[in-house]
Amino acid sequence: MQNLIRIKKSAILLIIILSSFILLSGCNKLLIDKHIYLGNKNYKNADYKAALEEYNKALEYDPENWEVYYNIGLVHNELEDYSKAIINFTCVIEINPEYKLTYLKRAFAEKKLKDFKNALADCNTVIKNDNENKYAFFLRGSIYTESGKYYEALADYDKVIELDPIYEEIYTNKGFVKIILTNYTGAIEDFNKAIELNPENSYAYNNRGFSKLKLNDTKGALDDINYSIGLTPENSYAFRNRALVYIEKKDTALACKDLEKAIDLGFTEKFGNEVEYLIKQICN
Repeated sequence: MQNLIRIKKSAILLIIILSSFILLSGCNKLLIDKHIYLGNKNYKNADYKAALEEYNKALEYDPENWEVYYNIGLVHNELEDYSKAIINFTCVIEINPEYKLTYLKRAFAEKKLKDFKNALADCNTVIKNDNENKYAFFLRGSIYTESGKYYEALADYDKVIELDPIYEEIYTNKGFVKIILTNYTGAIEDFNKAIELNPENSYAYNNRGFSKLKLNDTKGALDDINYSIGLTPENSYAFRNRALVYIEKKDTALACKDLEKAIDLGFTEKFGNEVEYLIKQICN
């Protein structure tokens, strides 16, 4: 009889422990979901500091939650803290290597840090498993462009067009590579397509204007670059390009005015000292 009583007491105790564990797990799940929800809300509102605080609170309850690490990686990409982004995306891959989008997000961060070898490896991992992922080919093409492998970049961009012929941005990128390769006629064809798909694509107008300048069409170049500046007046590169047109037209005053504007808009920080050199050459 006493044995039966002890068994019953043990069973009741076990039920209480299990019930407490289930209740605690449920409470933790609610808290995790709450912090993820608030983190996502802050992320959408570009309040990245608050988003990180919420995501880190979620990790306190579930340190193996790969979705939280993924979201933290996205925040660090937005903050341009690419080393931390890579650390968090790597955590995602260690926990859930099947979530392939993580490889592309990590490749983006690696590309920003000029780690082209690892960035390409991550893109290749995705392409190996999904040969129709246009975003992987797009990103790999941009990595090839930045690392000076221009023909490989064009091949990837052509693959993107094969997969999605109305992907506007790809034509702008492809045209830019052709400018580097001095194929200005081919570049104009790509920019024409980009503008056809999006008549408000200011960067396509700007680069098409530069291509026309290289083909000695100064009027067409000026028309395109003026239109680009009208759409995106903060683009320092457009003022640099228009200055080149004015230099070709021997209008030094207007050229110098545009070169100074390019400097004011941050050209040097983004692209180097070319404009400062031009100012010294023709404006002083």
